[in-house]
Parts: sequence; structure tokens; C-alpha cells
Amino acid sequence: MTTAGDTVSFDSLPAPTVVFDSDGCITRCNAAAATLFDAAPDSLVGREFAELFAPDAREGVRAHLAAALTGEAPRRGESFRVLDTERYVDIEWLPHDGDRAWGQVALYDVTNHFRTQRDLRRLHEISSDGSRELDEKIEAMLAVGLERFDLEIAFLSMIDDTFEVVAALGDHDRLTGGATAPLATTYCRRTLDTEGAMVVEDALEEGWEDDIAYRTFGLGCYIGSKVYVDDSTYGTLCFADTDPREGNFTETDRAIVDLLARWAGYEIERKQRELRLRRQNERLEEFTSTVSHDLRNPLTVASGNLELLAEDLDDERIDTALEALERQERLIDNMLETARQGELVTDAERVDLESVVDDAWRSVRTDGAVLSIDSLPTLQADETRLQTLLENLFRNAVEHGPTCPDSHTRQDSVEHGSTDSRIGSDDAELTIEVGPLEKGFYVEDDGVGIPAETREAVFQEGYTTSESGTGLGLAIVERIVRAHGWEIEVMESADGGARFEIRLQTQF
Repeated sequence: MTTAGDTVSFDSLPAPTVVFDSDGCITRCNAAAATLFDAAPDSLVGREFAELFAPDAREGVRAHLAAALTGEAPRRGESFRVLDTERYVDIEWLPHDGDRAWGQVALYDVTNHFRTQRDLRRLHEISSDGSRELDEKIEAMLAVGLERFDLEIAFLSMIDDTFEVVAALGDHDRLTGGATAPLATTYCRRTLDTEGAMVVEDALEEGWEDDIAYRTFGLGCYIGSKVYVDDSTYGTLCFADTDPREGNFTETDRAIVDLLARWAGYEIERKQRELRLRRQNERLEEFTSTVSHDLRNPLTVASGNLELLAEDLDDERIDTALEALERQERLIDNMLETARQGELVTDAERVDLESVVDDAWRSVRTDGAVLSIDSLPTLQADETRLQTLLENLFRNAVEHGPTCPDSHTRQDSVEHGSTDSRIGSDDAELTIEVGPLEKGFYVEDDGVGIPAETREAVFQEGYTTSESGTGLGLAIVERIVRAHGWEIEVMESADGGARFEIRLQTQF
């Protein structure tokens, strides 16, 4: 029997609480539960509890109630969406007398958590979408914030001596893209002086009525945070409405607007960096083209005259001079290649490393060496430059390692296994292997190796141990590595040869 005191106590429970019978039907609920389900308490009595949730959540709710009735350990880590809403609740069973065929559960609203996780997923999708330009990303981010805060106006500003709207959503004639105003007339002047988010929930109640910002823009509520680019204040990111806020901005809301502001700053910084790199690359390309033209012309003239002279004179000194000019031509080619490979990569695409390794191997003279490939993944790279990197590493290994005598043929067999493929002669004296690292890949051989005291020098331009070498092959490798933002290290392989480890900044 329920007493009056018991009724008052049950109805006054702060958490929505529901009592149900052995069939999972509601026998009693408090006022908070009725509010959660937007129904009168009497209308809920007799209904199956699970029917108050979205169809795809009902079996989970029934399983949860069954556990409560049998006294099993509570189900953890599950939240359920309320029928015809975007509200989510956790269900926690409450102890009951096992001799009675009824159970009792408390409901906890976790909608804010779900909304936050959803917003973070959407921001990640926007940021990682390489097909979107910066203005498209900013607009999409503003839309996420408007939905999050349930407001009508959003804008990104750039602030120097004046306030300028860079991007905006919403219907406000003074807050549109390109609009400017004196900083002293804006809400953002206070945002710049506030640690974290600056919040106005009801401008009139909070004393803004006589403030020039309220008289100019008429915003009844506002939440904004500073945007930093290259560690300097760029401007502000703000969300607002002409009406006062219904309810308070939560601590999570403040954290979200701070996160959005940091994200906007990161995207702007990245775009500015890409533009700088593109301009640098264009200037470098113009320079190398000019140098190539100015250097090659006199060489061509000299070579042509020497060849004509060789037709009339049989003098070995002419041959020596022609060989020197040919070497100079190779040096120019390698120097220009070194310069070009130093251009930072701004248009990396996802490439299949194993396919690039095969193409690189077929492009160099391997002198009967064997190539071993071990489970190579895909990665973000400039495919052309990645192939050049691999060609230079293969060429370096073949030129300095033992090879089959009198063998000058390219690969003559291919054997594929589940995790390994070998390309080359079965009786080769040199094996080159390409395999994966946790964050990167390696290229190693079983040749003579590189002495520890010279490993730091091998990437220097002009360093070579070969009379015919230019000393630029490994310098080009290092430039390509750095252009991608990677790192390279040379060490000894397990078989005493050379091992080059290329480490990426992110996972494949």
C-alpha cells in the first residue's frame, strides 16, 4: 500500500524514475519521468516501457529491464534514444525486493554528451575533406555551431585596427561577409580581453542596454572566443541571436566554442602556409628553369665544337674533354633535380607503396640483384617524388653492394607469396628489401653497408665514394623525405648492409 508520504517522496525524486511489472509495463512514474517523455503520468501507466523509445533501441531497453528484474549485474555503456526526439538517456536499475515481480529504474539524460560526440565527428569530417576549400570548411563549421547552440547568427572576424567579418551565416545586415566596423563598437572587443569564451546570455539583464555594441548590433545573446593564427590573435569566432538565450550556456558549450575557434585558426594557418609554399615553389621552378637554360647553352656549344673537332683530329685529349662535359651535364641534371625535390609537398595523395616500389625497381639498372617486398601499405605522398626516392635508394645499393659478376640484365623472375614477393635473379649476391615500419617503411640490403662514422655525411651534397658518382643521389633522397615532412635515418641492416628507415608523421 502506498502512503501519502511515499507518493510525495517518489514524485520529488530529481531523476526520472519508472516502476514496471514483470511484463515491462509501467505501473508508476514520477513527475520528472513524465516531463522526459512529454506526457501526463496517468497516460504512461500501463504502457510498455520499451515502446517509449526509438524502434532500434527497444530490444536493448527490454534486455536492460530483464536484467533489473532478475537482479543481474547492470548493463553498462548503453544509451537509448527517446521516441520521436533527439534525446538520449542512460538507464540505471535500482535495487528491489526479489520476492516481488516488479523493477524500478532511474533515467539520466545524456543528450549533451551525444550531441558533443556528433559535433566532433562532423568537425573531423569537415577538416579531413580535402575536396573543400577553406571558405567551404568555415561555412560548414559555422553551421555546426549554429545547430549546436540553437542560434541564428554566426561569424568569423579578422581584427587588426578594425573589425572585419570574414565569413558569416544568418540574417543580420551588419554581420555579413566583408562588413567592417570600429572594434570599439563590437561585442568582440570584450572577447579579446576574456580568457576562454566570452558569454552573454541576456544582454539587457546583464547591463548591455547602454553599451555601444548593443545599440549597434542589437544582439540579445552571444558566445565567442579568440582565434589564433601562428600564435598571434587573428580575430574571433562568434555565435549570437537578437533574442536572449533560453537557458544558460553550459561549460560544454564554452569548451565547444573554444574548440571551434582553435579549429578555425588551424585551418586558416594551414591555408596560409600552403599559399606561401606554392609561391616558394613557383619562384624555385622559375629559378631552376633559368639556371638550366643559362648553364646548358654554353655546354651544348662546347660539346658540339669538340665533336666536330674530333672528326678532323684523332686526339685522346678531345675525348677527355667530352667526358668532362658529359659529367658536367650529369651534375647539372642532378643539381636541378635536387633543387626541385626540395619543394615542399602540398598535394599529397594516397598511393600504393608496393606499386611504386615495383615501378621504381623497373626504372633502374639492377645488375642481377633481388628485390624483396614485405606487406607494404598505402600512404599519403607525391607519387612521382616517392618513386624518385626509391630509385635513388635502389641505385645506391646496387652501385655499392656486391652483384652477380658479368650480369647486366634487369629482373628476370617474379615470385609472389602471401606476404613476400621477390624480383630478380635467384643466384644474385645482393638482396634489397622494402618493408613496413609502425609509422613508415624501410629499404635495406645485405651489401657492404655504410660505416658508422660516415652515416651522417652520406646525405650531404657532393659526398660520394665513387669516382663516377655525383654525390647527389642520397641528397635528393633526403630532400624528398623532408619535402613530405618525414624523417630518414641510416643504420646497419641485420645482414651487415645498409638500412634506411623513413618515418612518417602519421599512421598510414
